[in-house]
Parts: sequence; structure tokens; C-alpha cells
Amino acid sequence: MSTAASNPGPLLGRDAEIELLAALLDGVQDGGGALVLYGEPGIGKSRLLAAAAALARERGFMVLSATGVRSEAHLPFAGLHQLLRPLRFRMADLSGADRAVLDAAFGLGPDPAPGRFRIAMAVLDLLGEVATDAPLLILAEDAQWLDRPTTELLAFVARRLQADPVVLLAAVREGYPSPLVDAGLPQHRLSGLAPAAAMSLLDASAPRLSPLVRDRLLNEAVGNPLALMELPVTAARLEPVAPGSLPLTQRLEQAFTARVSELPDATRLLLLVAALSDQEGLSEILEAAGAVAGGKLGPDLFEPAAEAAVIDLDLDSVRFRHPLIRSAVRQTAGVLRRRRVHEALAETLRGDPDRRAWHRAALISGTHEQIADELEEAARRARRRGALAVAVTGLQRAAELSPAGQRARRLLAAAGLAFELGQRDLVVPILHEVGQLDPDPAERARAVWLDEVLHARPLGDGPRAAGRITDRRRRAGRPGRRSRLATRHGLAYRLAGVDGGSGAHGTQGSHRGRRPPGDARVG
Repeated sequence: MSTAASNPGPLLGRDAEIELLAALLDGVQDGGGALVLYGEPGIGKSRLLAAAAALARERGFMVLSATGVRSEAHLPFAGLHQLLRPLRFRMADLSGADRAVLDAAFGLGPDPAPGRFRIAMAVLDLLGEVATDAPLLILAEDAQWLDRPTTELLAFVARRLQADPVVLLAAVREGYPSPLVDAGLPQHRLSGLAPAAAMSLLDASAPRLSPLVRDRLLNEAVGNPLALMELPVTAARLEPVAPGSLPLTQRLEQAFTARVSELPDATRLLLLVAALSDQEGLSEILEAAGAVAGGKLGPDLFEPAAEAAVIDLDLDSVRFRHPLIRSAVRQTAGVLRRRRVHEALAETLRGDPDRRAWHRAALISGTHEQIADELEEAARRARRRGALAVAVTGLQRAAELSPAGQRARRLLAAAGLAFELGQRDLVVPILHEVGQLDPDPAERARAVWLDEVLHARPLGDGPRAAGRITDRRRRAGRPGRRSRLATRHGLAYRLAGVDGGSGAHGTQGSHRGRRPPGDARVG
């Protein structure tokens, strides 16, 4: 179990929902009511049911609850038995006929199970009897996995609570059919937390995240509370990877793939291709999936996923309803399966060299200089169109696939672009990686320059400055012209503080766009 699983964190950004639940409970003396909460996995339905239970107990309610589990969804009235078990001693207050009906429904008597209407009426009588002592709150959690006879009975009861001080709250996962959803009861859809609440929850869950990782998690979580608490558990494994490829905890993976696992095989293949594709075009996804399947696949095979609220589908595009569904689909597929899909996408994208290079580079290791060259060219084009973050990622991946003699050059190019972006979190580990290699003197000088500008501080008085200049020359290697120039160029920023300069040179942003002599960065 993850840390987040055992620590639910604060309930933030749900003031409106808490007010709605409190109003429903406070109005119970004027008549009962029902409410169905629904939304995506991890959106906070269970937390709100727990909050409702706490509010109800403060108001003197008795609380009954049942939680659906898939392993019992085929057992008739398993959920009802769970719900009514705390009332087994009150059944003696029922009429003999009603008591016999419930015993038969639970398989406790010799009589055959009666009709559903008789069972529902007996339950309604029992709940009304209990509610004469204290108002009653009924909770149905994960109602999409309660057995159908139980949900049909609860829907029947919920429509007949006006005369009794009874409130029924049900939580249903979006994309699942349920009689409670179709019963015409009041419903409330839970959406993601507002940005301010999402940031507060993430900071409470993981206060020491770097700004880069923090922004990435906020973007991918889209306000989902479970994701905001669980994603930091795997944040240490984050690398500069494509959207939709965040590593998920087991809890998140299970939450976001539960519905996908129930879909037909051909639909799951299409979803995997869509998850690994960086664009939403329906035609290229179908073409690549057909290459993997060995035959043409039609768009109708996406319809089960659309009906299950996994994707949004239109005439020419397919979009995942939540980025973490995409991440979960990718993560649950085997490596060989994903590699085959990337190969099919690369073949489909022969006319798009930039995207093709990324798919060719996926899930391979070792030295592949041709693919590294293609990624470097793609990074060059990305930089020219202003997509610096894409260029940084491309250069880093190119360096991973490069022979030893090309690795430092590509890493330094990535570090320079990351510095332009103001992403110190990226520059520092890249420079550290360069330091583990064997760069040539010019590359070493560029690394020293970046390090100096990144950590710009006044050098101090004359003797201290001279000592540091000597040290920097030693670090830059043999004093070729380009290495001397690059070292002096970096040191000039810090010398600016010796005679009482403005100090502006001590900020990272003031150097953005400047390059050392001999810089070999892309573009």
C-alpha cells in the first residue's frame, strides 16, 4: 500500500459539496431524500460519503452502509445483506410475513425467494420502522459493483422516502451502468479540484517537489485528488517523457484500468495505440492498429470504450477522458506489445520525420547513432519553432542512444536550452551527467560556463578572484582558444559584482539567450 493510500489527506476544495450534503441531512425532518454522486476514479466520492457519515452522526443519525466489490457482484442481494446486517435484531419487530420474505431473500428460510416487489416493500417497512427511533442515512459506496438486485431495490426505496426521515447517498463510478443512475434520482457530478485547491493538496502531500515535477504532476492529475496524493510516490522515477506516460502507483493503475480491462480485445488494442500515439487522429491510429492486428480495424471498435467513459470519440479524433487513463493503458501493456505498436506507428508516420523519430527511439537501448541523429534533427526543428522543452527532451534521448564521442555534445546542447527555459532543475543533473563522461576541452569549457552562469555570485576581492580564475582554467582543461574564451566569458558575469555592480548578474533570467563562444547547441 502506498503512503497516500494510508493517509487520505485534507478534504480540500469541496465546500460546495459539503454544503449540499449538510442541507440534505438538515432537511430530513421535512421528508427524506436521495442523491447519487458520480465521477471518475479517485475524484473523491468515497471521501464525501465519509464526510456525510460524520455529519450525520453529529446530527444523531444512524448510519447504514454497503460497499460494492466486483467479486460479489454476481451474488443476489449480497449488498442488501451487508446493508441490513446491523439491523438483524430489529427484524423481530417486523410482521411475520415481512420477516419471512427477508429470510427467504437471504437464503435463511425454507421458502423460495419471493418476488422483488415483496422484498423491496419489506425493506422499506424495516427502514421506516428503524427511522422512528432516529433519522437514518444509507450509504452505497462503489455502487457500480453492487449486485443488480440490490441496486434495483435501493432505487425503488430511494423513490419512496418522502414520508420517512431517511437519506440515501450513492457513489457510482462514471462509465458504469447502474439502476441508481437510471432511476431519475437527483445527481451530482464531481469534477476535478480547482487549481488553487489542487496545488494546496499536492503541496500538503509532497511539500519538497521541484517546480518542474510539481507542474508536471498538476497538469497530469487535472485536479484528481487521488492522483495528487499518489503521483508523488513515483515522482522520483520521472524522466523527460511524453504526456500520458507518468509512472503510476498500483492503486492508481488499478483505479484507471478497471473499466478498460473489461473491454473487448480489439478495443483494448486500439486504446493502446491511441495511448502511445502523440496525436489524436483517428485514421492513423486505426492504420497502425490494423498493422499490429494483421487486418483492418474499424472505428466502431472504439464505441465500447466511449460508452464506458474511457474516451471521447468523434468523426476524426479520439481523446482519453483523463490523462491518467492514458498512462494506465500504457503501463499495463507488456514491453514487447508496446514496442510493436511503436514500430507500427513509425511506419504509419513515414511522412512526418519528427514524430517518426520519437517512435523509432521508443523502448530501445544501446547505441543507435542513426536514430540519435534523427532525434537531434527533430530537436533542431523543434527549437526553431519555439518548442524548447521538446528540443531538450529530444536531445537528452539522442544522447542516451549516442556513441561515447557524441554524448557530451548533445547533453550540453540540452543543458543550454534548459537554461534558456529557466529550468535549473534540469540543467544541474545534465551537467552532472556530462561530468561523468570524458568531454573534450571545448565541451568541458562550455560545461564550466553553464555552471558559472547558473550559480552566478560575486567573486569578491582581487586575490580571491585571481585564485578562482586559476581554478576555472584548470577545470576547463588545456587552454585552447575556445576553452579560454568560454571560461572568461562565464567568469565575466561573476567579476561584475566585484566593484559594486548592480547584482543583476546574479539572477538566472538575466543571462537567458546568451551563449559561450564555441557553443554547439542546436538551432
